[in-house]
Amino acid sequence: PCINILQLNTNHTYTATEHLRITQSILDIHISLLQEPYYLRNKVIGFALTDLVIHHPAQPRAAIILHTKSFDIYPAYISRDIVAVRLTNRFTDLYVISVYAPPHDDLNTTLTTLTDICTKFHPTPILIGGDFNAKNVVWGGNRTDDRGAQLAEFIIARDLLPLNTPESPPTFESARGCSWIDITLASQNIVRDITNWTVLSDTTGSDHNYIFIQAYNNNTTTTKKLTKSGQQKLLTQMSQDQWFTRMQTTQIHSLTLLKHII
Repeated sequence: PCINILQLNTNHTYTATEHLRITQSILDIHISLLQEPYYLRNKVIGFALTDLVIHHPAQPRAAIILHTKSFDIYPAYISRDIVAVRLTNRFTDLYVISVYAPPHDDLNTTLTTLTDICTKFHPTPILIGGDFNAKNVVWGGNRTDDRGAQLAEFIIARDLLPLNTPESPPTFESARGCSWIDITLASQNIVRDITNWTVLSDTTGSDHNYIFIQAYNNNTTTTKKLTKSGQQKLLTQMSQDQWFTRMQTTQIHSLTLLKHII
């Protein structure tokens, strides 16, 4: 059975929470990965009584909402900015992680924690949805900043794959401009089971857009992947191309990142 996931930075607004509840019902969302959730007295509110809301007990900046009873649920890591949950049933064994990396905090602190988490959880499939406040041409836009280079290095080191496509609409839009700072990452052993990744145009009540992710939909054909030898050949060819310097100082060693650079 397929799993429908919604990712959103609600920008601390109750309005965005209300929109999310409606959208969740319409799209039959099973899991919501939230960044900057609205909370009152340190409790994330606004969801159905039947939903399971998981977050840190003090000023949470990340949360995971379970809108289904289909899984056995094991909270695996909970802090203000990172929430990780293991979901299991007869058909699924998966870690989902919600991450918020504040723009003025050291991103390496977040990435170090994520590295430890991913190492501990390996080889169980992992799906990470987060607002990393990091820009990189690999996942959208036309420039790479220092945080984007740092995040790319983390992706390479952990052999993850960004599900974002550079051609997607911005994940953040405001009067100040737009950017692609909300990112979804997947471990290699779940990539082939991701059947949909889309930035939605629905009104969110936030300055961020919904990201819809669908996994394990057997009625959908996934994109055919390059063979390992084909990937290696492309990687070698690209390293000799002048355009490759768009990646700035980031060194691309991972075949898994290649697919979203070309």
